[in-house]
Formats: sequence, structure tokens, C-alpha cells
Amino acid sequence: MPWVNAVAGIIQAWYSGNEVGNALADLLFGRVNPSGRLPLTLPVRIQDVPSYLNDKCENGKIQSVISYFSSTSYLLSGISYREDLFVGYKHYQARDIRPLFPFGSVTPYLPLCTLTIKFRHGLSYTRFSFSDFKISAPTNFSPTSKVIISALVKNEGDVADSEVLQVYVSYPDVGLTTPFKQLRGFKKVRDVIPGSAEGLEMTLDKYSFSFWDESKNAWKVTAGLYGIHAGFNCDLLPLDGYVEIKDTFYWNGL
Repeated sequence: MPWVNAVAGIIQAWYSGNEVGNALADLLFGRVNPSGRLPLTLPVRIQDVPSYLNDKCENGKIQSVISYFSSTSYLLSGISYREDLFVGYKHYQARDIRPLFPFGSVTPYLPLCTLTIKFRHGLSYTRFSFSDFKISAPTNFSPTSKVIISALVKNEGDVADSEVLQVYVSYPDVGLTTPFKQLRGFKKVRDVIPGSAEGLEMTLDKYSFSFWDESKNAWKVTAGLYGIHAGFNCDLLPLDGYVEIKDTFYWNGL
């Protein structure tokens, strides 16, 4: 979007159906406060995306794929997914690339709207704050253990709105290359009136701290300190803490 700073406002409305006109009018005139979140990262330029230069078949390479529903074998063009684990926001954080709009941010961008307050990487008709951030974890973490994340969400503005707390986990050195931060949970408080606060709580479990160990053919949780980062989007995480897992363990199944 080379024109992003030359326009009065941007709303990412996606494919909203027959009522899109009425919906957009409600947003622009303040009848509804925008609180949607970007499910992807919007780059400054195409060269910044994780799959840049990896978007075509090379040297006519093909690969054989056997259908799960029959014994038929299909020949498909082969494209190498060289970005590996570093897709989306994980790529931008690993290479310290500033995106145009980060994953998890508010979708509208209304810089010249007189009722808006600049906030996060999008805008809203109000603003929120997080406080009383707490992490409750067991002394000895096991496959059945739970970590409870809680916080207080306050509407600091003049308009009722909804807000989402996003929680990311950073791993200790597990002997493999892993993304810096990985989304592991999120929760929304809805229609918080101005000046009021609501508490929210979410749970992290073994899935939040595991990775697949090919040598053991099992999921592995490595002993160490796991960073817990919470906030508004993947690039704005003002709340920090950690969980210590004292013993390494493996698990299979669900």
C-alpha cells in the first residue's frame, strides 16, 4: 500500500455480503465500534513476505501424491515451502522486519477521523488498558497441568467496545530453531462500557509448551523458562512473565 499515508482512512472489510454498505456506514458514523482483528500480516512491500522467491515450480519438478480417499496417485507441480515454521508474524519477528500492519491488530485504519484515538496499529473509537496481570502455574508441570493467565481489561475511552487479550509463548533453548513468539491463546471481553473494567482468564496446557521430537516420534516439553507475553497484537505485548518447567517429558496422542 504505497498510498497508505495519502488517504484519510482505510477499512479492511473483507467480503461482507449484501449488507456491507450498511455495516460500513455504521462503522464510519460511530454507531458500531470496530474491534475486528487482522488474521494475517500486511507487509510494507512484497519482498518482505516469507514466501518471496518461493512461489513457483522449479525446473519442472513434480511430486507424487497418493489420495487419502483412493489408491490413485496424482502428479503435482512441486513448490518448495522454504519458509518452514516461519510463516506470518513469526517470519517478520525473526528477521526484525517491520510490517505495515501486524498480525492480530485492529483492522480499521482511520487516521483523520475526528472521533478516533490512535491506538495499536489500527484505530478505534476508544482505548483500553491491561492491568493486574497474573500467571498461576503448578510447581511441577506435567501432561495434565494447567497454567492460568488472568488480567483486568479497562475501557479508558468514551465509547463501549470489545477488546482481545492475546497470549504468546517464547521457548527456552530446546536444541532446535523455534519462532521467537508463538500465539498460544486469546480471549475477548465484549461491550465494555466506558470507565469500567472486566477480568478475563485463559488456560495454557501441554500443547502450549510442546514441539514434535522426530527422534522420539513424540511430543516433547523441555525443562526451562518459558516466556509469557500478553497484549494487543503480536508486536504490542506490554505484559510479561514466565513459567518454569523443571522436568522434561514426552507425550503422544491427544
